[in-house]
Amino acid sequence: MVMVTLPPPDITPETLGSLSGVRSEDVPLHLQVQHLLRGAIRDHFEDGQTFWPELLLMEKLGVSRNTVRQALSELSREGLLLQQSTKTRLVSKATTQVGIFLQIYNSDFRADLLHHLARVCHDERGCDFKIFYTTQLDTVLENFLRLGLSEHKIRLLLFDGAKHNLWLHEELNKRGYRTVMIDTCPPGYEGPFVGTDAAEAVHIGVNHLVNLGHRRITLLVNEPSYEETVQAKIAMFEKLVEQEKVTEGQVYLCRSSTTSNAFDLAYNAMDALWSQPTRPTAIFTVSDAGAWGVLKWLGERHVKVPQDVSVLGFEGARPSRFTQPSLSTVAHPIEELAHRAVQMLFEEEVGPEFLPPVLVRRDSTGPVPMAS
Repeated sequence: MVMVTLPPPDITPETLGSLSGVRSEDVPLHLQVQHLLRGAIRDHFEDGQTFWPELLLMEKLGVSRNTVRQALSELSREGLLLQQSTKTRLVSKATTQVGIFLQIYNSDFRADLLHHLARVCHDERGCDFKIFYTTQLDTVLENFLRLGLSEHKIRLLLFDGAKHNLWLHEELNKRGYRTVMIDTCPPGYEGPFVGTDAAEAVHIGVNHLVNLGHRRITLLVNEPSYEETVQAKIAMFEKLVEQEKVTEGQVYLCRSSTTSNAFDLAYNAMDALWSQPTRPTAIFTVSDAGAWGVLKWLGERHVKVPQDVSVLGFEGARPSRFTQPSLSTVAHPIEELAHRAVQMLFEEEVGPEFLPPVLVRRDSTGPVPMAS
């Protein structure tokens, strides 16, 4: 997609104004420059027009490069400027749209994240929020490009898993679209990304169980072990076992199938797990849905939670408040993820960021049984 851009207008007192005689010691200089440039954009620029370069603004306003860059960065966060290259910015006066690519599958975490993303876009950015569902990536990309959405009018979030995210990022960036990945970061990727620190989630969860006296802890892997986030959880758990924080730790991989979901995988794994010679005193699942499956299996056999065994999940899904007993979980910081993801779409030169999860203590975890 090729976009023809207009050159910027000449800098004159009419188009730019002047800082001379109006500088205020009470207001940071970059905010004064930002205010001046915002007015110039409003009154003298068209949507998609090339903006004045940094060096020219430094010369005409008599301010430092750092002051100009701070002002331009703030205007980018407002959505009024879009970085086209290292030296070129485009004016974006039309309503900016934020889109997200999603695979079609059920997820409480995803539903909560979409809710918060839509709220941030509408309430904080004044942006339209659009969802592009996909099963075949080449098809969805083709259909997206057919819509003819200009690259300076829409910014895109990628939430399709590491492999799909990387492919979409490369294809969309070739065409000038700004993208930010959410949740799963491909190995070696250094571009815009925000997600939950999966390794820290396991560290937090294990510490919670150890502080309750548990040493026989099973990490029940009820999601595909090839996923990067799951691998990070397994690696951290094994590290804690090596450090003897968990003296009898076990990673239990569920047998996956194309028809099973995370709930079924955990539920179906419990027959073999619970029939082992030495049973765990705590089961830590890699998703809340897995913990729901464990709770159902234990409840059907009248195994008391947490008196006989503690159960801990990872996700922070809303239904976890209503299980019996209510599920303790290590939760995604969903509001922060949504806010930071949208914010990164309007920032320059950002890389991967991992946000810390939060332990939510409820009724499914308790002290280690006395007989253990």
